[in-house]
Amino acid sequence: MSDQPVQTLAQEGSWMSLQEAVQATGVSEKTLRRYVKKKALQSKRLGKLANSPLQVWITPEFAKDVNDDIPEEQDDLDVVDAESESIEDEYIEEDFSPEEKPRSNPSQEVEQIIKTIAEQFGNKLDEQKEVIFQLRHELQEKDTQLRLLPDLQKKLEEEEKLKDFETTALKKQIEELNKENAELKEAAEQSSKAASQKKNFWGWFTGK
Repeated sequence: MSDQPVQTLAQEGSWMSLQEAVQATGVSEKTLRRYVKKKALQSKRLGKLANSPLQVWITPEFAKDVNDDIPEEQDDLDVVDAESESIEDEYIEEDFSPEEKPRSNPSQEVEQIIKTIAEQFGNKLDEQKEVIFQLRHELQEKDTQLRLLPDLQKKLEEEEKLKDFETTALKKQIEELNKENAELKEAAEQSSKAASQKKNFWGWFTGK
């Protein structure tokens, strides 16, 4: 192990980038890669690509015991020095915290999210359909009223004409009644006058 100071590590260990692991252990990055290649150090990539950032699981024991004396083989160096190297991720369940465990089936989670979004969209669509149905119903009622409006207006005009006609006829009847009343009154006066004259003549004739 190098004489460089070792960073304080959690008791159960921590995931670190290679640069952080170099500072925590005091050994070179090449040494860490050789440990990974020999499966003496757990590793994982932050992504699915071969050149995705690599992280390693550093425990206090590993940081204490690691050193640069691991044998270097040419084949190992050729592999670990290449950035495009594909290192198989190894996961030990008991070493992971719940946040660090890989998802068992991401496709199912994506499918569930899509299903939830689709259901929400479907509910919104149903609500919009109901609103559209109500608006169409109101529009049909308004359209019916507009189509009936000319008929209603014509009916009102006819009723107004009928009312005027009835008023005119009633006035005419009143005038005729007044005229008849005047004629009857005049006839009554003439009859009364004739009766009075007849009475006077009869009195003169009889000497009474």
